[in-house]
Amino acid sequence: MSILIAIRTAQVRQMDAIDVIVVADDHEQQLTRLSRAAAAAGLTFVPIDAVHAAGAITPRRDSFLVIGIGAAAGAALEASSECGTVLGFVSLAGELGARHVGLLAEWPELALLAVAGSADRAALDSAVSAFLAASHPASELVVDDPKTDELLLAWLVARAAERVDTSAVTFTTSDGWEIHGTLRIPGREQAVPGVVLLHTGRSDRTA
Repeated sequence: MSILIAIRTAQVRQMDAIDVIVVADDHEQQLTRLSRAAAAAGLTFVPIDAVHAAGAITPRRDSFLVIGIGAAAGAALEASSECGTVLGFVSLAGELGARHVGLLAEWPELALLAVAGSADRAALDSAVSAFLAASHPASELVVDDPKTDELLLAWLVARAAERVDTSAVTFTTSDGWEIHGTLRIPGREQAVPGVVLLHTGRSDRTA
């Protein structure tokens, strides 16, 4: 059994900009345009190619977002599935196969934004299939919208606001016991309620 203790205030601090890993083999002009707008919203675009996607994404332990563009979307999603701190995934005209759609169906924690144009039937089919497979309530499908860039950035900002910074903390009791805990602070600047979760001797702090 666990005990929940609510406290009136929680720590408030300025959050660092969050990284958006952009996996693409081309699309330099589009990335430049989006990157400029993203910086003003507190997002830092980090472009990599599909070959290096796994090495750049899988080892990360901080919260971040991922955009997979075109043929690189599949590699981006596969690498993301090996990392537990991805807040959201964007498939931008992505080429996702049945295996990738199956991965999304088995990953309800992942919010998906699928973007495609109706002129590219293969990308459109991929986007629709991916969207239907994704069960996260924040998942969206965007097709032929003239404000795609604005919608994409707004979606990324909303997902970034869900970030939780996690760190290990240690306390020493008056009788010499060393108590270990996990401190989680939401990625927002305003004050939020705080909760202390006390686990029993038969469970650990991850339970």
